[in-house]
Amino acid sequence: MSEMLKISLVFLAFLPMLALSACQANHDKWSIPLDGEWEILKDDSSDPFSEDQANQWKKVTLPCAFDLVSRQNPSGFFWLRRNFTVTDEVPKLILFQAGEIMNSDEVYLNGMLIGKTGSPPPNFRSGWGKMRSYPISTSQLKTENTIHIRVYYDSEVWIHPPLELIDVTSGSRRQLLSDFLLIHLLHAFSFLLLFIAAFFSLLYWKRRSEKSYFIFSILSFLASVTLTVQYYEHIYGAIPYNSNTVFKITQCALLFMAPMISLFFHYYSTQKPSQARKLLTLVLPGIASLVILLSPTRYDILAARKVFLAIYLLIPIDLSIQLIKLFRKDRHKGFFMALAIAPVFILGTRDILAFGFGFFRMVMYFAYAFPALVIIVSVHLATRFARSLGETEELNQTLNQRVAERTAELQNRNTAIMESISYARLI
Repeated sequence: MSEMLKISLVFLAFLPMLALSACQANHDKWSIPLDGEWEILKDDSSDPFSEDQANQWKKVTLPCAFDLVSRQNPSGFFWLRRNFTVTDEVPKLILFQAGEIMNSDEVYLNGMLIGKTGSPPPNFRSGWGKMRSYPISTSQLKTENTIHIRVYYDSEVWIHPPLELIDVTSGSRRQLLSDFLLIHLLHAFSFLLLFIAAFFSLLYWKRRSEKSYFIFSILSFLASVTLTVQYYEHIYGAIPYNSNTVFKITQCALLFMAPMISLFFHYYSTQKPSQARKLLTLVLPGIASLVILLSPTRYDILAARKVFLAIYLLIPIDLSIQLIKLFRKDRHKGFFMALAIAPVFILGTRDILAFGFGFFRMVMYFAYAFPALVIIVSVHLATRFARSLGETEELNQTLNQRVAERTAELQNRNTAIMESISYARLI
């Protein structure tokens, strides 16, 4: 088994190990489930804590994705509430937890604010990918309790499970794992991809004939920028850029990635792409990015992205053709390219159907596809570069050895000639 295959398999084994770490048994868990029937108030101007508005509350089942967005009303506020009863003994400190509330939220227990994530305009910050986990002390609880959630949404709105009150030990472990997988791990991947982009840029600078290195460095940079949406607002929230600005930049990078993958495959399989293909690779995402950058609202950004992502569903066909050609030419290279591209095919198509057309639950898995692709391909390219470098050094050593042997042979001949001349003089 080659070293490259070993490294690739170790990386792929890393993710299921993380998933298994979340499955540890916890027999002391305390919780009160809050999923199921809630009430929703779509009029934010009303007082949600007043009983005078009782007839305006409508029933809704949580967790769910809400059908509230339209071109006429792409953003706004709404309230959710639920009553629950506490009869058993409660730990001294518990947590209210929700998987994700899109976009920002404020949570109240019996009229008191217990936590919030993100912020509404004018300083809009989205709580994308962040598990909500707000502490509650025993003194804040009564026998009969009411939770209110004020939600601000912009073009997308959902609440993901889990949705419950949980003891602080179990809840903290869950939050730690969630933040690691959805924020900090992707944050680390993003910087790793920047390093990979710089590394292959330097390789291309040294070996200008390897166009695939240059394309791959751009691809790695775009993947790094695309991942920024997962962690920027949670780690670098003090930087004065609102959520829509970050969203525009990351979506532009996302739209360039699929054509760049196709272009990379053409260069990698030593099939020089035509000028028309190069132009198409730049023009189509360029137009899409211009439309997104000029879009005034998040709703328009998502509408433009949906149109272009639908067109990009044709790219897997092109990649499949390239893979078949590569397999016929070199099965070893074809195997590793198939291994690298499989997560992009599967997770990319799944997320396009989820976020673009609502066929699946809106949880992004595609964020893990590009780190897998880039790391596997970079290991392969670096191994190929190291192998070619080793072959070059071996050739240099062979050449030096032959030069030394030839030099010694010439010196011996020269010595023999000089001895013959000296002998002739003596005669």
